[in-house]
Amino acid sequence: MDKEKYLFRRQFVLGPNFIKSFPKWNKISINNELFLTAHPDLEVLKITFEENIIVLLGYILDPFNPSFNNIEIINSIVENILVVDDIFHHLDSKCGRFVVIVKMNDELRIFNDAAGYRQIFYYTDDTNNIWCASQPSIIAEEFGLAIDRDIEKDLLQLPLYNSEGRWYPGDITLYKDIYHLTPNHYLDINSGAVKRYWPVKSIKSMSVEKVSEYSSKIIQGVFESASNRYNLALTVTAGYDTRVLLAACNRVKEKIHYLTHTHNNLNENGADIQIPQKILKRLSLKHHIVHHSNKVNDDFQIIFKKNVTGAKNNHESNAYAFFKHFQNIGMEMVVAQGEGGGLGKSYYHLPSFFDVNEKTLTTLSGMRGSQTAESAFKRWLESANNAVDYGISILDLLYWEMRLGNWSTFAISSYDIVFESFLPFNCKKLIEYLISVDKKYRLFPNYTHIYLIEKMWPELLDFPINPPSTKKEEFKNKIKSKKIFGKLRSIKFMYRYWMGLQ
Repeated sequence: MDKEKYLFRRQFVLGPNFIKSFPKWNKISINNELFLTAHPDLEVLKITFEENIIVLLGYILDPFNPSFNNIEIINSIVENILVVDDIFHHLDSKCGRFVVIVKMNDELRIFNDAAGYRQIFYYTDDTNNIWCASQPSIIAEEFGLAIDRDIEKDLLQLPLYNSEGRWYPGDITLYKDIYHLTPNHYLDINSGAVKRYWPVKSIKSMSVEKVSEYSSKIIQGVFESASNRYNLALTVTAGYDTRVLLAACNRVKEKIHYLTHTHNNLNENGADIQIPQKILKRLSLKHHIVHHSNKVNDDFQIIFKKNVTGAKNNHESNAYAFFKHFQNIGMEMVVAQGEGGGLGKSYYHLPSFFDVNEKTLTTLSGMRGSQTAESAFKRWLESANNAVDYGISILDLLYWEMRLGNWSTFAISSYDIVFESFLPFNCKKLIEYLISVDKKYRLFPNYTHIYLIEKMWPELLDFPINPPSTKKEEFKNKIKSKKIFGKLRSIKFMYRYWMGLQ
């Protein structure tokens, strides 16, 4: 493999000087005191207006102006901002996977997309200079920082951290002095302070009909925009999220490369293969199966594990399967995935008579017993509790900022070695719509997803969504659709909480 091409692919480092470790990376001066070192495959755009600067890392899409490119979108924002805070409002309806650095007057800030899928890690060095990077290991290597063994030991006692489901709560990393920027927050590069910028107004309840109308316009528009720019692939399964994305492709369906990848728990007889195959056959669209392999090339494995701190084995085998697939077809593609669609569902459940605190959150997330996790959640709650005043459910925010921002990003970052990810649900305005409906439309089986599909491509509802493959799953689905399911979840939580179980 070409080490220079694939090592830390699509990653960056930002600080008071360029990084010499990557001589062939692009080097962009933000101003006289801030310098960006970026991998050649990471899109970078710098726009200067008056004495102000906006730098975009990655890509941005405007669902209401699908012909616009990065330059046109950023220029349309520049025309409408008077103070630095205005930029957040004008990005609400945009999609993409990006980091923005903005300098206006004396303000200098960095923040990322709605779910934080283009990650930012930050560190303050001995001379009080702030460094940012796409992975903590890049900073650690540059400054000779070691993993904090106390943090590692505390987390490794949890079954979660010995599984593929692990994630790190709050802003922590395995390095004591390197932190992870949480979605809906920006880092003030001048002071080093992290501040919440969303929400700034109340989220009003909306009917499922209005939500499906407004949301479908965003998802369809963003697919049109992405298909105008990139060779686009879509991962299709039997699930709700990818069915919505497939429905959103209706207008551009001939441009998309449809695929499903096998894995340890899925062979070609599984519903996630069979149902997409049947759907696409009905639509006269080709379905490509990307075959999983337990044997990963040694060079690929070494680079993969270096690229993403704490990379997971299942992501490695998936990434390698995509790598081989793109080699076989002779073309790398931007891959659309359903990450983020879970915000249209009610994922976390806490009995009403329990307070939201660090102990209840560690119980919900499978981290009970970890002092590190408790401290991280406690710090997060200091910011998150302010959002409750705007009508935001703290459990929705937990899923958004912690589950997506810290767990889902593992997968997205892992695939940078092979392809750029396209996340159509990753739009703040769309997320606001999805969490504004009555809770009954966020519970199985009456998800808002059904209304979205019906709005965009109703024929897709002729095929089952996530059908049970065993009698046990069939029974569980029947229970999930009954009111008693909520009571059972409450009993399970109470047992785990009072027993101190992870």
